[in-house]
Amino acid sequence: MQLELNFGPTEREQSYYQYVPFSVAKDWRSVAVELAYDRSSAVVDLGLLGPEGFRGWSGGARTSVQVAERWATPGYLPGPLVGDWSVFLGLYQVPEEGVKVTVTVDAGPSEAPPAKAWPPVPSDAPALARPPARPGYRWVAGDFHCHSEHSDGSSTLPELAALARHRGLDFLAVTDHNTVSHFPHLEAAGLPYGVTLVPGQEVTTPEGHANCIGEVQWADFRSAPDDWMAKAGSEGGLASLNHPVLGSLSWRQPLSRKPALMELWHASWDRSSATAFQYWASLGTPVPVGGSDFHRPGDIDATGAALYPGAPTTWAEVPADGSGPSPSPWSIVEALRAGSVAISDSPTGPVMVRRGDEVVVAGGEGATLVVVEDPSQALIDGRRLEVRGELESLRVGPGTALLMANGKAVALCP
Repeated sequence: MQLELNFGPTEREQSYYQYVPFSVAKDWRSVAVELAYDRSSAVVDLGLLGPEGFRGWSGGARTSVQVAERWATPGYLPGPLVGDWSVFLGLYQVPEEGVKVTVTVDAGPSEAPPAKAWPPVPSDAPALARPPARPGYRWVAGDFHCHSEHSDGSSTLPELAALARHRGLDFLAVTDHNTVSHFPHLEAAGLPYGVTLVPGQEVTTPEGHANCIGEVQWADFRSAPDDWMAKAGSEGGLASLNHPVLGSLSWRQPLSRKPALMELWHASWDRSSATAFQYWASLGTPVPVGGSDFHRPGDIDATGAALYPGAPTTWAEVPADGSGPSPSPWSIVEALRAGSVAISDSPTGPVMVRRGDEVVVAGGEGATLVVVEDPSQALIDGRRLEVRGELESLRVGPGTALLMANGKAVALCP
């Protein structure tokens, strides 16, 4: 089947999502879909709905996908083929003059493409200087916003795990856009590298992005945020607003309740502006997390530095239950739920954690601790304390603690 469609601003205004129905017969070994359009002037997202519902989403990252009973293009779910399907399009960007889109659907090959080789286990992982934890607990380091080839990232899941190990991280939340196709592969991909790959999905809409962290089955990004955020909670996960003050990617949808989490430190933060903090205050200060939003080697952050997983690093305090070096995904989610978190600019940089009215600073000698009691104000308006030792406990009282060096934040804790 080949179908030519024309989409312009009028069609986008009428319905952001468009559907092209088709049927799959018993003799098909796989479903092959191709999308063709002028990519210099438009961005059209691609997904599939199968007889039993969602079968995958690749957004604007792919124009060719295949789905079979036992294998599928990353971002898509293998499974039964026979029945009624729809190509699922999102009109992310269309020019004023419109764009012609050609959709081709056909029976595909029965054989899966060859798998990529797994990278070796890094031998140069740094030993982290972990902050002191409560009795029976330990601090683990990770990143709550990373992408793989299951959406618009370039890395396989083992490549992500190897990179996380090279950075010294204990865990990595893989938050691919609008899909859960990576979930079945996470545990096996992380195990050889001693890294916990936490299930996540970035619910990506035209009016903002949010993560569902945990074993939350596919969240229908076409529905209202209150619906899929409630779904995340009912399935034991947590919802987090991502980069909520990032230009066209800012959060612009109404919410009836505050989210459980907010990405307070995103790689786009220049580490001195208070804008994200002011938005955080307007939400009622949900539990803050950090996310690199890593997609591929060669990316850079807002300061011009090379971007890797763990830039920034979110620390979570989990039970030291003797179950091994890698924390369980459940323990990480529960640490978030309890607010037992801290954020630093890297796994090996200074970090500070709160203990009641005190903050314990590790590796911050010579930095300035700024206590911001009202995050709706500028960061420079907080009380200032000098850090004089490599491991120092300072009484700060209530407020958000930021560790500043050379005018930039290098760590924070709520």
